Amino acid sequence: MYNRCTISIIEIYQIIYNILEGIDMSNKFFLKKSWINLDVCVEDYYNSGTTLEQAKENLNWSPYSTIVGRTAKISRHTVEEIDEETYKDKIKKSNSKTLDEKAISIKEATE
Repeated sequence: MYNRCTISIIEIYQIIYNILEGIDMSNKFFLKKSWINLDVCVEDYYNSGTTLEQAKENLNWSPYSTIVGRTAKISRHTVEEIDEETYKDKIKKSNSKTLDEKAISIKEATE
């Protein structure tokens, strides 16, 4: 016969908490990468001098275009632990870029 040990979910959480309590997370560094598929609805207005062919051109919007809706369809993330040196390098690179370089423009969109 086997001796069967029963343990409650609460006891399992307490064991996990006690294990994690001994781990100091303050000296850990993490890198999170996110991929987001975004559906964007753009309303665009053209004047009377525009031809139908010009209006149908893909991703060639007029200065009057307006984003009227954004919906994240799919998103996924990965998180990995990195060392302090890598963290400092990433922060240095991030701080060296301007806001324009960090932004995503409509011109960079692909169909």
